[in-house]
This record gives sequence, structure tokens and C-alpha cells, in this order.
Amino acid sequence: MAKAEKILKTKNLLIALVLVFLYPLSSAFSQMQSASYKITDDVIGSGGLESSSVNYKVNDTVGEFGIENISSASYKIKAGFWQKTTSFISMSISSSSVSLLPNIGGVTGGVANGSTDITILTDSPTGYELKVKASSTPALQSGSYSFSDFSQTPSFWSVASNSSAFGFSPQGNDVIIAFKDNGSSCGVGTNTGNCYRGFNGTNEILIASLSSPTNSSGSITTLKFRAESGSNNIQPDGLYTATITISALAY
Repeated sequence: MAKAEKILKTKNLLIALVLVFLYPLSSAFSQMQSASYKITDDVIGSGGLESSSVNYKVNDTVGEFGIENISSASYKIKAGFWQKTTSFISMSISSSSVSLLPNIGGVTGGVANGSTDITILTDSPTGYELKVKASSTPALQSGSYSFSDFSQTPSFWSVASNSSAFGFSPQGNDVIIAFKDNGSSCGVGTNTGNCYRGFNGTNEILIASLSSPTNSSGSITTLKFRAESGSNNIQPDGLYTATITISALAY
């Protein structure tokens, strides 16, 4: 037994998060705003109107200048009032490297938790979608060892004493109904942050959406992670990591 205890030492769990911007690809717009109003588009010109028929619609501006597309490796500018045909979306994350704590004993087992906040800001009139995916199956690995992916259906956390599992749960106002609960069941109610699921290979999983623009400070979704090794499970010692891609898409 002394030899086994020497091999199965305490583990450190680290979740590495990778940010991905899907839409639009690095675009920038300027806005004029005050505490009460916001002007998202403006034009310097001498006239213009909207013409339409049964089959066509034409928007035109008279006297506008400096109209062109300018781009670099990092930015894209669509200069001119009618150039703005796409919506703006930005994503920020409170931490791109999340450590799950406390450390889990290889023989004794235990539960480790961690989280990061994702802030989405968009002016899209039809809102956005937020998705996540893992880069490997199972998601949480250390060499040839791994934690099993948690249930593929959002459910309250529960792991058998002779197994291990890794999963996530989104928390926030924009979380989709599948991750909401009423205190006793998932998929109903208004509570968030209690229903967990595992990653589905390298497939994207929708976790939050909004059908309108976010407010000026953005919309926050907290992505919670949990790993557990049961009390009767022997999980080999190691640094277990998962790479998670987070993507935001404006409609």
C-alpha cells in the first residue's frame, strides 16, 4: 500500500480556455452616445432618400465623402453610412486559464471547481449565440489518463463513487432553457448554474443566446467547470488539462 500511495499523489487540474471570434472578424465602428441616447450611424451629406418598388429597394446618400473599405491584419473599417451592413460583436473573458480547486487526491477522490466570466457586447438587432466545444475526447486528460465526460443531457451533478467525470454549467440571464432548472428538474424553470453536462467530442454546444442587442455594458455568462473523482475510484496522478473553444456569433 505504501508503494501505491507514493504513485497516486494529489493531482492538479487546469482548464485552458481558447477564445474564438466567429463574427464579424475584427471589425470596428464608432458611436456617439450620452447617458440617454446612442447614435450608431451618422452621415455628412446634402440629401438622400429611400426608393422602393414591388421588387427592389434603393438607399442613397448625396454628398458623402471618404467612402471605402480599409483593412489590415487586425482591423477592418467600412467607411461610409451605407457601408455598415454587418453588426458589431465583441467578446471578453475574465480568465483564459482556469485552475480547478482544490486539488483532488488520487486515492481519496474529491470535487474541484473553477469558472470564468464571458462578456458579450453586440448591436445586432436580432442578438447573438454563445457556443463552446472541447478539442479532445474525453475533454479532460493527462497523457493516457482522463476523466469521463459528464452526461450528454444537462442534469444535476452526480458521479458514482467508482468513477470520475468532468463537465460544465453556464450561469446568466441569456442561458438557454436546457440548462435552466426549477430546483428539481433541468430544462424547466429560471435557475441557472445548477445543470451540468459533458462536452460532446469536438462538436459545438449552444449555451446562451439573446434575440436583441445587449445593453451598453454587455451580457455576462459565467462558465462553471467541475471535475470529480469518486471515493472508491483510483485516478492516476497527473496534470489534467482541457482546451475549450468559446465562440460568439451575431445573427
